[in-house]
Order: sequence, then C-alpha cells, then structure tokens
Amino acid sequence: MSNSPEEFQIEFEKLRQHFSNSIDIGMITGDDYDQALDIISKAYPAETREVNIDEGVLDEDSDPSKIGGAPMMELLFDAVEDKATFISDFKKAFKVITQSRTHLQTDEVAQEIINSR
Repeated sequence: MSNSPEEFQIEFEKLRQHFSNSIDIGMITGDDYDQALDIISKAYPAETREVNIDEGVLDEDSDPSKIGGAPMMELLFDAVEDKATFISDFKKAFKVITQSRTHLQTDEVAQEIINSR
C-alpha cells in the first residue's frame, strides 16, 4: 500500500528537519549540506532544470544539458513524481555525506544513486 501525498510530505519534512538538526549539532557542516543538495539535484536533472527554469535561474533556451544550480529542496520535491524514490535518494545522499570526511565527487555519487534505483 502506498503512502498518500500528505504522508510523503510529512516524511520529507522530517528528513529536512533531521538534516537541519545535523548541522546544528555539528554532525555535518554547511558544505556537507550543500554537497547533499548538489547530489540530489544531479540525481534529478530533468526536474532540477524544470524548477530552475520556473524560478528564472535558467533560461528555457539554454543548453539542454545545463540544469542550473541546486534549487530549494521543497521545489524539487514538488517537481518529482516518484516521491518515495526521492525520499530514499535523499536519505542515501545524507548517508554518504555523513560517512565521508572528504569533499565528494558529487557527479559520481549522484550516478551511484541513480544506478541503485
């Protein structure tokens, strides 16, 4: 049985709060947080591009391979159709950054997440 849109929204909000709390307690840094957002954006390139065009960050006529920067996660979450997979991928990105103590190759991590679906 699948979750309702409201249940996915609640789960996503809890995950975001956990992320924020992890910064507050020093478990991760702001740079770690930015890397996780970059990973998720790269794991959802079409949706990231769509959000960035809608937000005026990226021109609709720009090179189709350009996705723009990491948008607000709420906007990306709303744009992604498969909420369960998005939440799972967000958890994977969080796990990777909390286990790594070096700067990650976000392109590689995003590809690993895509491949694990």
